[in-house]
Amino acid sequence: RHALHVHFRNRLRTKMVHHVFRAVAGGDDHLAHALAAVVAFGLAAARSAPAARWAGRLFLAGVVLFSGSLYALVLLDLPVLGAVAPLGGLSFMAGWATLAVALWRQAPAGP
Repeated sequence: RHALHVHFRNRLRTKMVHHVFRAVAGGDDHLAHALAAVVAFGLAAARSAPAARWAGRLFLAGVVLFSGSLYALVLLDLPVLGAVAPLGGLSFMAGWATLAVALWRQAPAGP
């Protein structure tokens, strides 16, 4: 009986640790990309840069898809939700690329 108790206790601890790591990863990316969205929308408002507006939208979509799927995975314990996270990662990458294009277009011409 004791060995079975230890086995299930260790298994529960391992599962809890995985949930905490997922939540922390979702929170870190959530914070970083929410700030990136604020910067992108600020650039769009200050310089009338449509590409920056799209970058902000892509960052927000990535937060919802990536961080949201990790939060839901932790809270609901449905492994199928993990399949949504890569779509959020693609949104993050597209947001960074679009923000780079917006900044490149806003750069002053050479001397």
